[in-house]
Amino acid sequence: SEFNHHWAGAFVLVMGLLSLLHAFRPRLAWARAWPLTLIGLSIFLFFRNDSDVWPLGPISFWHSLTIAHVLQHRLYVVLVAALGIVEWLGQTGRIRRTWWTYIFPGICVIGSLMLFLHAHGGLERADSLTHIHHVVIGTLGFLAGVSRWLELRVQGEDRLYGKLWGLSVTLLGLFLFVFFREH
Repeated sequence: SEFNHHWAGAFVLVMGLLSLLHAFRPRLAWARAWPLTLIGLSIFLFFRNDSDVWPLGPISFWHSLTIAHVLQHRLYVVLVAALGIVEWLGQTGRIRRTWWTYIFPGICVIGSLMLFLHAHGGLERADSLTHIHHVVIGTLGFLAGVSRWLELRVQGEDRLYGKLWGLSVTLLGLFLFVFFREH
């Protein structure tokens, strides 16, 4: 689990750094491709979430879909990939800004708020390391989601919200990559 969190953090860190680069240097068109890191993350998660099932383990693909937590993990992989594709299409101007544009920041906000209530093995003590990590990740994710929503909503010359989005995602990725611990 720590291995997965650390490497997921590496993908989030790259996403944040590309977002920051795009916010400070909007003319660098390739930095606008930051959502594609979500595709890389989904591929990583596809292989690493459940190593005892197909394609790495002995449990077949079809049988793995009858295991509730594996099916859930597979659906999360599809969700992460879909979010990356939709965000990339929006960043490159292939889709217009509609209510669909706000799905990604909305999921960031909702997922972050859910972390404040998430408990492992019953109710967590408020001073447990896992709970503290959830608070840090939830706070940074909430800040990222709100700033991304504002970046989409308020198009200004200074790109303040884009910089805040990039900074909060970078800090989230750095926290997951360097500091995350299960116990």
